[in-house]
Amino acid sequence: MAMEEGKQSSTSSRPYSSAVDYIAGTLFLAVAFLFHWVGQTVSLVNYDLALKLGLQEDGIPPEFQAYEMGIAVGDCALGWTYAFAGVGVLMKKQWGYRMAWFPSVVLLYHSLCFVEWTAGWIRLGYG
Repeated sequence: MAMEEGKQSSTSSRPYSSAVDYIAGTLFLAVAFLFHWVGQTVSLVNYDLALKLGLQEDGIPPEFQAYEMGIAVGDCALGWTYAFAGVGVLMKKQWGYRMAWFPSVVLLYHSLCFVEWTAGWIRLGYG
């Protein structure tokens, strides 16, 4: 039976397999939401506990600690969306991937900034 002109099958709009959905959804939930968002939330709520758990660096200068806390605020403001994105991807919904796109781009930006920030930290003799 031929498809009507102008209509697409449901598989042609999704070129990836359900294994990709499972892996991506699990990574969004485990890494992006659980490790990242929950870890940064612990840092905001109880910085001393975050130090004990190894979520924050011990012995950094106060100006760097202020930067770390600012990043934690930004991560907490965006990272919660990964829980919904992960559930959406596991449900094989396109909105799950779309929802994950925005915080991923922002976190990629912060990751690139962190690389240069760390290099500057080392150049200043803190590393």
